[in-house]
Amino acid sequence: MNPSEYSPSSLAFIGDAYFELKVRTAILKQAQRPVKELNKLKVKLVSADAQAVYYDKLSAEDGILSAEELDIMKRGRNAFSKSTRGSSVGAYRKATGFEALMGYLSLSGDDERCDEIITFLNIV
Repeated sequence: MNPSEYSPSSLAFIGDAYFELKVRTAILKQAQRPVKELNKLKVKLVSADAQAVYYDKLSAEDGILSAEELDIMKRGRNAFSKSTRGSSVGAYRKATGFEALMGYLSLSGDDERCDEIITFLNIV
């Protein structure tokens, strides 16, 4: 698959699932917890508001993202969406940008790069 062939919304579609699986796996490895507690923590880390914060941190830090990665994130942020699912429009758009980046990395087969970004963001 060539990730450049997909729209930002399509990248965000797969990036949402990819990032959530990464987070779920990481919190599961941390400690044995009841499923209800695992889900609470997962929701906190993958919400649109949390992803908007990740977007801001990545955008603000010079040199963490390549020019191509930053462009993908910005194109994702600018993708049209009717839904905001309880978050502000701005937060939802930034979250879509972050998810587009995760989708791009997933379709590129670059799990290592995704892990580097998650480590940088100190997500789990």
